[in-house]
Amino acid sequence: MEEEVKILYKLLNHKIFRDQFPMIRHVAVDQYQNGIDIVFFLPDSFVYNDFKSIKNDAVSLVYELAKMAGVKERLSIYP
Repeated sequence: MEEEVKILYKLLNHKIFRDQFPMIRHVAVDQYQNGIDIVFFLPDSFVYNDFKSIKNDAVSLVYELAKMAGVKERLSIYP
């Protein structure tokens, strides 16, 4: 699972993902019990309604990239 965490961290902090969602400043990826936690870090001035408009697209892309990378662990995603 450590290798999957490293792969996801690189993918989600790469321009492949970040250029599509400039509101997300950084993505943390950590192993937690039986899965992987993914946390989006947003600017201090962020308004949840602004994030809500891109949330579904961002989450879908996370799952798509994870699938392409061969990640089979359970993912939990937090804004």
